[in-house]
Amino acid sequence: AHAKAFAKHNTSADAHANIFEKVQSIAAAHMYNFYYRSGQFHTDAATRTALVSPTYILVNVGGNGYESKAAITLDISKDAAWDTAAQEWQASHAYAVGDVVYPTSGHTTYYYRCITAGTSSTLTPSFPTTLGSTYNDGNVVWECQLDYTQAVNRKGKDYYVYACADGDALKLVVSPNSTVPTKYTADSSRKIGGFHCLCADVGTISGHALSGYVAGDILPASVWDLKFRATSENEGMVWDGSQWVDIYLDSWNGSSLVSAYGGVVADGDSTKPFHGELFVEEFAKVKKHLISRDQYVAFAKGSNEKTNIKGSADANTTGGHVDTAGRRMISNIGCEDCCGWMWQWTSDISGHPNVSTSNSDMPGGGGQTSSSEGDHWLNGYGWQNDGRSVANINIDGSTNIYGHSYGALSRAIIGGRWGDGSSCGSRSVALADLSSSRDGGFAGRGASEPRAAIL
Repeated sequence: AHAKAFAKHNTSADAHANIFEKVQSIAAAHMYNFYYRSGQFHTDAATRTALVSPTYILVNVGGNGYESKAAITLDISKDAAWDTAAQEWQASHAYAVGDVVYPTSGHTTYYYRCITAGTSSTLTPSFPTTLGSTYNDGNVVWECQLDYTQAVNRKGKDYYVYACADGDALKLVVSPNSTVPTKYTADSSRKIGGFHCLCADVGTISGHALSGYVAGDILPASVWDLKFRATSENEGMVWDGSQWVDIYLDSWNGSSLVSAYGGVVADGDSTKPFHGELFVEEFAKVKKHLISRDQYVAFAKGSNEKTNIKGSADANTTGGHVDTAGRRMISNIGCEDCCGWMWQWTSDISGHPNVSTSNSDMPGGGGQTSSSEGDHWLNGYGWQNDGRSVANINIDGSTNIYGHSYGALSRAIIGGRWGDGSSCGSRSVALADLSSSRDGGFAGRGASEPRAAIL
């Protein structure tokens, strides 16, 4: 009898279990930042365009608690997944501001968003195909915007998952907006996750984790949520199993380093020139750090080996490249251009306190020997105390403003450059360059620690 009573007490239908669930819901309703889920968001490998939620979510949105008790599939190739909830245009139909339609002929590259409410015409519209242009339809005014169900519009971009209040129910939507989704407000929505879409077709690569993926597909390793994310912002990053890593070599957006598709790579010759020391400082401002050589060896796997970029020249902008054999330059987790385009600065440093022989060199780019010059080639080098390995006059304005380096500070670079051919690869490393070297073939890639534990 005791065993039966115990078993009954522990069934999911027991009143105690129901009370506990109710207490959870009450907590969610009154704790502004409350967010719980039974597992992680993940991609659907069969479609590669679908994101699948955990089977249970309990979340506070605008001060109220909402829950979902079943997995939700968000297929970003379908209208229903998006905050726009676009529908086919209808004649003589009353439209409100924010309504979104697509032509009766079917999806094109563009959506049309109502910016002036009214009733549509009886005539089929000749919608414009210039982004941002407007069209008068009856007394409705439409604005031309991108249709994100189309893969061409998704490639190389980040998207966000929002928990939204839909009456008394919880609705999940995907949006390109980083703050508030279309048709919702800050009080009726809450950003709980996101992901990045592949920038270019991978093609068929035997044994590669992303073989067959095409531009606009969700990168599985880029999926994040409030309980599984980076200390930095997550845009343009993938999870390598221990940290978040930038997908792209970083570019300068005018105020900070970013991992973005099509960005002009930041290097020693970019508009804002960089050396190893400056990458350290600027990454710290966005809560990132330079990758380590050991981490790189792991996350670069799947990349092209012993080849460099097609054309054997500086590509200038990030992502989507192929090597001299026509193979995509992408790792198994989705990191672009790991090998054979730019050497990449790492967090690995070493000191050379006493290089005294006349034929010992510490190369830095141009054969200069004076501390007043920008690059460093230190012949007959002895004991440096003028700051040349921690500062560069062409980048920092002086070699004597950030302290001295008693010994030559070198920083490891990895991966190989555009003309290095068979010397490039996931284990390629050079150890002879000063951290302050200014070189147009040296770039940077950021990494960030996890902000919250994986649940």
